[in-house]
Amino acid sequence: KEKPPPVNKQENAGTLNILSTLSNGNSSKQKIPADGVHRIRVDFKEKNLEDNLQSLATRLAPIYKQYAPVAYQN
Repeated sequence: KEKPPPVNKQENAGTLNILSTLSNGNSSKQKIPADGVHRIRVDFKEKNLEDNLQSLATRLAPIYKQYAPVAYQN
């Protein structure tokens, strides 16, 4: 019987590193700022997202009321 070729550990390690980065959402090489900059950026992004969603809801409300009046009343 033929043995399968040996797996290149370096190639496999890169794949595992990418997969673990995708699964846990961050990279081990990424530095976390100690001065609170990261928290401020997250707060800004959350506020920006909140504003965008509020604007979207405001623009969609008349259309929603027209096509689903019973659901709009809830």
